[in-house]
Amino acid sequence: MRYGIVRKLAFDRGFGFIQQDRGSDVYFHATVVVDNAFNRIGPDQPVKYEIEPRKEGDEPGKLRASKVELIDRIPGGILRDAPTSLAQHHPKARQRKPSWRVKKTAGNNQAAAEQPAGEPTEGGAAPEST
Repeated sequence: MRYGIVRKLAFDRGFGFIQQDRGSDVYFHATVVVDNAFNRIGPDQPVKYEIEPRKEGDEPGKLRASKVELIDRIPGGILRDAPTSLAQHHPKARQRKPSWRVKKTAGNNQAAAEQPAGEPTEGGAAPEST
């Protein structure tokens, strides 16, 4: 047995649709409702139902209920999909490049070009002259 909520009803035509937790809606006819309780069904009514096995001529993806029972509430409640706005990266995930990996900028290259030849560079060694 599966659980769902009645979403759409057509009393004059004798059918309705049950919303599952996941997937497409399930069609049911008034004759499959237990205890002739079709007149007591209302929108957002929790129900317990069984899926009818598919026949060869049925359209794929169209589900049909074979037995529908009215219940007071769904056992365990309804699990809603988690909101996607809460999805975040792990707090220890690297958010930026390491600070030791610094790109050379145009300002650093100009400073090296302005140094007179023969004076030591930042590394401490004097450039070789040939």
